[in-house]
Amino acid sequence: MEKTRPERIGEDLPLMSADDKQNVLREWHPDFKEGTKRVLSFGPSKGQFMPHEVADILEAHPLIKRATSILTTSTTMSMY
Repeated sequence: MEKTRPERIGEDLPLMSADDKQNVLREWHPDFKEGTKRVLSFGPSKGQFMPHEVADILEAHPLIKRATSILTTSTTMSMY
């Protein structure tokens, strides 16, 4: 940037048309690029579009078992 700064000083950049802006958004912005989102298949947000990475996390199997399945009858009885 520093090397080309003198060449760019005073240079006027052309304004983009609305169509050009939309094309740039569709090509580069993740919210506008096709194939970067999918429909969530279950849960309270079922049917909503969201990034693949978020959907993968929400649809993944849990790493921690539910507390009710970890507790056994003997440990539950000793708590009373």
